[in-house]
Order: sequence, then structure tokens, then C-alpha cells
Amino acid sequence: MKLRPEQVAAKLDRPGPDIRLYLFHGPDTAGAMALAARLAKGVGDGAERVDIDGAMLKGRPGLLADEAASLSLFGDARHIRVSGMGEESVEAVTLLLAAERAGNPVAAIAPGVKGTSKLVKLVTASLNAVAVACYVPDAAQAAKLAVTMARDHGLRLLGDVPDRLAAVTGATARCWPARSKSWRCSSMRRPNDRAMPMGKRSTRSAHRSPTPNWAGSSAR
Repeated sequence: MKLRPEQVAAKLDRPGPDIRLYLFHGPDTAGAMALAARLAKGVGDGAERVDIDGAMLKGRPGLLADEAASLSLFGDARHIRVSGMGEESVEAVTLLLAAERAGNPVAAIAPGVKGTSKLVKLVTASLNAVAVACYVPDAAQAAKLAVTMARDHGLRLLGDVPDRLAAVTGATARCWPARSKSWRCSSMRRPNDRAMPMGKRSTRSAHRSPTPNWAGSSAR
């Protein structure tokens, strides 16, 4: 099946046994990796991760289904991550989706796969797999993403900070650093300003920085 943007978070944060494969396709590799990491967190912080190179599946198409059905040595949760999946993995995905059982979810990163490919059509037609298109966000989407990312870290971006973040990073939102919760963001600071930890005051002159300070703090 194909997920709408508003459906993605719930599927990744609470992965169910009914979904065997999460296909993240499209040119935004950083975005796909971020979604795969979110899925891993949903599976569990202590879960075992098995990495497979997509090229391996051409010669060993049954490997994906085998790993998805394998049990961890210590009985812990497991998940599979496939990097560089392409059209050569159609047979491997077909075997996975048709397997009798597969308890370990698979996250597949497929940056070179288009929405019209056989692989995406196979996944979208299946009830036990999902496809998520990953494209670099435009400025408006990046600004909204900045607000969401800040909120996830207990931070709040005020004023035009989200828009200016999107502009200065070229909308490459996944590259934005997460700052400590002890820093407060009330507005966009000038290049020669420095954010101070809450509860402290500096008696020295402000440190000059070549770039603006975007830092935020826990929202009150």
C-alpha cells in the first residue's frame, strides 16, 4: 500500500506485525535514512539490526525472507535494513511478501527507484507492505519540518526562524543539528549574539560567530 504523508509517523512509531516491508524510495536518501531510523526506534531501542546490501539480493533472493523470519539468538526484537535496493530486488521482495511467516520488519532504502517502477507497484499493490516516496522538501515543507523536529526535541522555534532555517540550509532539513534543551530560543539572533544557558548570565562581551544561532529550549 502507499502511505499518505500524515500516515507515515503512526506506521513507523508503532510498527505492527501486519507490515513486513517499508520501502523508502526516491532521491532524498537522507530523508529515507531518517525514516528508517524512526522505524528502528519504533521496533525498540535494544532491537538487533541486520544490514543487507541490495546488490546481494540479486544472487540470493531468498535471503530477505529468511532473515525476516529468523529469530534473534537471545530472543530480542530484530529488524532488517536494506541499503541501495533496486529493481533487481523484485524477486526478493516477492518472496518476502509471500512467505509463510516474517516477524522482523524490513526497511528498504531505494534512492534510485521511481514511483512507476515494478518494485514500487509490487509494494503498493500488497497489503503487507508500504511504500513511502522520499523527495527533498520545498521551502514551505522544510519550514514545517523544522517546527516538528524542534518540537520532537522539546524545543520551540519562534517568529521567522523556521523559514530562515529552510532558506539557509537549502531546505536540507535533515542536516539541521539538534541543540541542547538548556538553550533558549526566543527569536532569530544576530550573528554577533550568543545564546546563554537558562539561569546564567555572562559578564563578558558576546562571542562573535560567523553564522546565526538557531538554538532552542524546552517550550514553556
